[in-house]
Amino acid sequence: MFRRLVILALVVVVGIALVIYLLPLLRRPEIIECPKCHSRLVWTPIGTRSENFMWRCLVCNSTWIKSYSEAAYKKWKEYSIIIVRDAVLNYIKLHHPDATKRMPEKFKWKYEKKIVEGETLHLFTHTDKGIWTVSIRRLPEYDFSVRVEYRPSGEVTIPERILWVGIFDNLGVVVELEYHHIY
Repeated sequence: MFRRLVILALVVVVGIALVIYLLPLLRRPEIIECPKCHSRLVWTPIGTRSENFMWRCLVCNSTWIKSYSEAAYKKWKEYSIIIVRDAVLNYIKLHHPDATKRMPEKFKWKYEKKIVEGETLHLFTHTDKGIWTVSIRRLPEYDFSVRVEYRPSGEVTIPERILWVGIFDNLGVVVELEYHHIY
């Protein structure tokens, strides 16, 4: 009888320990990130049959198939404009080392959402180590038109300007249309 009570107590203690350990894991919100590199710069084609099903990492380029919870997907969709901005800036860093030299270690963005001629314009501005402006507007078929500009802050004797214009398409591909670095 004593042996049974000890085993029962041990089972209860182990059960309570498992519940205490696992309960916080169950309450943790689902985060959409790359299963390979854990980046949150991931994309799914919006407005297609593959939406919230086929995913691609914009950092390591791995792909996976998964349907995330409605709450996690809604949060990702709200964050998607930032994903577009950061993917384009990563593209510029990779393809234009002259622009990279003018980029700060970490951007501190000011965000503004404007309605211009009936269209929503997402405007991000960074004013430390020069003025960086990223403007994004949605095109038909869920593509995004993106314009990135840089100019030095303060008075400069020789004017300098960087202008990048391109498209972030619905498959998560950055397409450069123009690049100018004038100094």
